[in-house]
Amino acid sequence: MLTEKEQEKLDDFFRDGAEDIEIEPEYWVHGEYEGQSFCYDCCMKKVAWFQAGDLENADEYCIDGGCGNSEGDSIPYCETCGKLLGNTLTDYGCEEEVNNFLECGFRIKSPEDCYAMERVIGSRGWEIWEERTYRNKDDKERDIKYYEKLEILCKRILNDIEKNG
Repeated sequence: MLTEKEQEKLDDFFRDGAEDIEIEPEYWVHGEYEGQSFCYDCCMKKVAWFQAGDLENADEYCIDGGCGNSEGDSIPYCETCGKLLGNTLTDYGCEEEVNNFLECGFRIKSPEDCYAMERVIGSRGWEIWEERTYRNKDDKERDIKYYEKLEILCKRILNDIEKNG
């Protein structure tokens, strides 16, 4: 397991590395395109577009989200303009981010990679929650494998920071 000092070092590294990234709240159009993410300005335009195209049901289209507690399987970007949006990652989303970094590498000078790891740790933590109740043995094994992979990734990142940081 990572030591508390290593965890603190990585927490600081990810936070500092992502500090210049601008993140906007995640919004979506209620009733339509709820699976798509938008920044506030683009969501307003999308709502207006739907309302103009469906005058009879215009009241059914409105902006939803923006409250900062949305959860997703990936880090969202605005479907229209590409701005980075904030959310919490699901367990699956954390697993996918860690798997991606293990396969493709983590760029220690990338604010986006630091932000992604900050979201991973912020969403799921550093270690398995011992009090968690599992539906079955497979879910627990999946959790154990995830934290093993997270540790491998973080050890690689720490080594890269020592060499290049």
